[in-house]
Amino acid sequence: MRFYWLLILFPVVLGIEQAALAQNITTDGTTSTLVINGNLVVPNGRGTVRGNNLYHSFDKFNVPESGVTFGVGNSRVDGLNIRNIINRVSGDNPSAIFGKIQSGRDFPNANFFLINPSGIVFGSNASLDIGKSFYATTAPTLGFASGEIFNSDLRNSSFPTTNPINVQFTVERPAAIINQGNLTVRSGENISLIAGSVVSTGSLKAPNGSVDLGAIAGNNTVILRSPGFVTGLEVRAGTLGQRWTGSITETAATSESVDR
Repeated sequence: MRFYWLLILFPVVLGIEQAALAQNITTDGTTSTLVINGNLVVPNGRGTVRGNNLYHSFDKFNVPESGVTFGVGNSRVDGLNIRNIINRVSGDNPSAIFGKIQSGRDFPNANFFLINPSGIVFGSNASLDIGKSFYATTAPTLGFASGEIFNSDLRNSSFPTTNPINVQFTVERPAAIINQGNLTVRSGENISLIAGSVVSTGSLKAPNGSVDLGAIAGNNTVILRSPGFVTGLEVRAGTLGQRWTGSITETAATSESVDR
């Protein structure tokens, strides 16, 4: 397994309160998404599909210990053709993931993106059953090959048709990702956790793939790169803020804390 560690040291206030971790999933009305019984997320009708991307947008996204399944339901969406399931949280609360996120059954060829600028917490029972790779970020913006963006600001919302190529931290102090769970993807796939601060006391496993952890200062763009799609991270040259005084390191000793 290959490990890519990109660490930008920056003081971050976590600010994740227990009261924000209510266990519920609600949509924000900007995508054709249905939430059934609180634990099944499916497209409504044709869904919000652009190219091979399926979009869901939530006001709150919290997964109970019983887990959540992403499926096609009775929609007209062909899950085999979806390459990216892109999920944003536009509300003000962090996401608490206390159970399994399952999408691999109906979307075996799809990467799974979770975007919440308010923060993401994976509890001790959090796990994954994803068709391809898993990406969680607190960046407000996801950039695409076409130059378009998918933004957590609903006033500037679009749904690009091309592949995601970067995450854009357009705030001074990005929120944190905390992992206490056991996050595993299938052989050859990748896990990326990209936030203002990343704290992982749990397990991250990507057999024959990569585990990428990025702790990113504000007002930076992180490029997602690989020969095919995404297997690593790099900060775009010239995007570091003028007042940033940290350093970028790649530390082999640090990577030993991640399970192989």
